[in-house]
Formats: sequence, structure tokens, C-alpha cells
Amino acid sequence: MNEVVSIIGTIAFSDESGDVLKTEIKAYSPDGSTETIVLNTPSNGLKGGIISISAQVMFDVKGITTFEIQVIDQKGFRSNKLTGTFNVY
Repeated sequence: MNEVVSIIGTIAFSDESGDVLKTEIKAYSPDGSTETIVLNTPSNGLKGGIISISAQVMFDVKGITTFEIQVIDQKGFRSNKLTGTFNVY
């Protein structure tokens, strides 16, 4: 089957230290497998703004897929998780 799913969007962020480093996307397939994508999204000292993300994952199982997105700073601190679902069919 091998369906490619695109995850595209923007994330508004605020970070007092201005050291956002990366964005992590985890996609959970209906069969229980997980794919993790890490995007370099440095804030370059900005304490707030918008991060644009674009990633693709490939699944070979039909059904409901869950994804989680987190922003991570240079110290390893993680933002709240943004969670969503989509149906692969």
C-alpha cells in the first residue's frame, strides 16, 4: 500500500531564552510502529514567532494515525505536545 502523508503547518512559539533549536514530529501508525522526524528550526535568539514545518511519512497500514509535534530548545526542554489524527486509507 505505501501511502505518503504530508504534515505541513505553522507553530506559534514563545521561549524566554530565545534558544529554540528543533521541532520533533512523531507519527504513530495503526499497526503500532512509530516514525520520528526531527527538523532543525532554530529561533536565532528570537523569543517568539512562527515556525513553519513540512514533513512526509510513509505508512503501509490503513487506519487512524496519530501525530505529535513538540518544539525543543538547546537545553532539551520540550514544549507542550500538539496532537492530531488523520485517516490513512
